[in-house]
Amino acid sequence: MKQTVLILILNLSVIYSLFAQISFDLLEYKDIETSAEVHVTEDFNNDGLIDLLVVGGYDFGAPNDYTFTYFIQNKDSQLDSMVSITYCNSYPGATSIASGDLNNDGWLDVVIAYDDSISVYYQSNTGLFTKECTKYYNGVRAYGIDCGDLNNDGLDDIAVTNFNDVNLKVYYQLSSGGFDIETYNKPISGQNDLEIVDINNDGLNDLVMSTSNSMVGYEGYDLYTFCIYLQDEQTNQFTYLTYYDIKNTQFNRLGYMAIGDLNNDGLLDIAVTTSFDVYIFYQDETNPDLFDTWAVELNKCTNPSAIVIADLNNDGKAEILVQNDGYGSFSIYESDSLFQFEDYIGYKIGPSYSVLPDGLSVRDMDGDSIPDLVTTGGQGTAIYKNTTMLDISIDELPKDNGSTLVINPNPANNYINIELKDSHANIKVEIINMVGTTVLEQSFNSSQLITLNFNLPDGLYFLSVSDANNISVRKVYIRNN
Repeated sequence: MKQTVLILILNLSVIYSLFAQISFDLLEYKDIETSAEVHVTEDFNNDGLIDLLVVGGYDFGAPNDYTFTYFIQNKDSQLDSMVSITYCNSYPGATSIASGDLNNDGWLDVVIAYDDSISVYYQSNTGLFTKECTKYYNGVRAYGIDCGDLNNDGLDDIAVTNFNDVNLKVYYQLSSGGFDIETYNKPISGQNDLEIVDINNDGLNDLVMSTSNSMVGYEGYDLYTFCIYLQDEQTNQFTYLTYYDIKNTQFNRLGYMAIGDLNNDGLLDIAVTTSFDVYIFYQDETNPDLFDTWAVELNKCTNPSAIVIADLNNDGKAEILVQNDGYGSFSIYESDSLFQFEDYIGYKIGPSYSVLPDGLSVRDMDGDSIPDLVTTGGQGTAIYKNTTMLDISIDELPKDNGSTLVINPNPANNYINIELKDSHANIKVEIINMVGTTVLEQSFNSSQLITLNFNLPDGLYFLSVSDANNISVRKVYIRNN
């Protein structure tokens, strides 16, 4: 299942804002010695760190044509190359990739779409992928793939669409092994972007598909359509299909899409790219099965293609990141206090190349709890570290019941001194990372001066100090060098 963004609001008594200029620096580049097509970022070896798998295509007899390369993140936040495996021998190679536990053994597997087929590569209990695969004929040209539980049985399934075809196939995982394959109708279209997500908050995963380069209209809909297949709660089948047009555009084609909550109303919205524009479809608050039919058009950026939604500066609001196809750059749309996306900031990131939907992702690639940018194209994958300098001043923040504290140093290395205004009993001190996980918790019987020692990765954290009646929270930035 691809990354879908619901902004996490931490359960703290203090609410505050963080505003900063978003910035990225190249952290690492992985050359796979062939045309790099798509990637997937997941914790494949179950060690708590995000790993990388890059799939190559064809580059005129290059050493790694039609292979995928598996990189494991080590404790120093570097990606070690583990193995390269050939997955096919048919031009042009991979069009999309997804991951899921496809044999219910507790290890993530991968499925690659290419030509007229998909291939499933299972991971062994040693944390490595087997060189043998299970191949399935999908029909025409497989394009657009995702994994997730599509019949509410607790097992990951596979959904695949086809280029210039009316079929969407779902491979339902069987508890006995293998898959039961079912076909659903879809509009005839070219490239498809497909995501499995609970789009209407009913606890069941649904299918959302964009249809670009449509060859013909479909039941009165034109080229600019995306479709929603809702899972029926009684039958767990996809019996309800809704189509959406971009009504306020002409002579354009729908490109790719991203799904996330863009106005913090708890409902998932859909952002799409076209040949020249970026649009947002907001989910209707009065009817969570439907979206506003008149899309909100954002300011034009240059040749938008792959798109993701993520909170890039940890301010509690989602940003929209768009790859500018063929320009070696991307654009970031930030929302204002009313969740309006008025303008974008452009970033130059290096060589110019085209990026497929599964060639762009945002994940924490260096263990600092801050999302980084991963982009695949040309002959490799580049990881850009999110270097956004967040507000780390030690000015007092709003506090409950008049409690005050002073902390130093900030930024910190491996310790923080906490000085309380008055002596307190039964004090609890917590350090919480930006995804809401408590990474350190200590209790003190009675003290006015506390020294807290720790060994944590670089990044922004919340420091919470509380007793039975008071709580104070500060922003702490940990920097180890």
